[in-house]
Amino acid sequence: MSKGKSKLPEYEFVDVVQLQNRVFDLEQNFAEKDLIIGKHDIQISELEKLKSYKDSKISELKANIGGLTARFFDLKQSLFQKFGDEFQPLSAEGEKIIASSSGLADPTSQSSSERAARPAPDPNLDTFLSSASFSAR
Repeated sequence: MSKGKSKLPEYEFVDVVQLQNRVFDLEQNFAEKDLIIGKHDIQISELEKLKSYKDSKISELKANIGGLTARFFDLKQSLFQKFGDEFQPLSAEGEKIIASSSGLADPTSQSSSERAARPAPDPNLDTFLSSASFSAR
């Protein structure tokens, strides 16, 4: 008798066909479970690729929103420089926002801590904004 393995008692009749069928069933079950594991591995891989793609898109969109914000502030400053007190943007509630004209017309008069840091222009954003698909929306 080998150690650690159970052995069928010698006095019982063993049906070889039953044992072969049982082995076949177990092998079939193993193959099915192996196939399921393979399918799950493929799904995991696809989900990881999708997550990576979405993460890169999120980063790209964050960069684009930074560029849009900078353009908004540049436009706002240009309008204020051009129209002065006539240009008074509305708040979310529809009330006029009172802007002080001291120092805003001349950005060089602002200290470096008062000037907003603006990201470099983004060529992808320029392409997107000028594309027909954007204007069709």
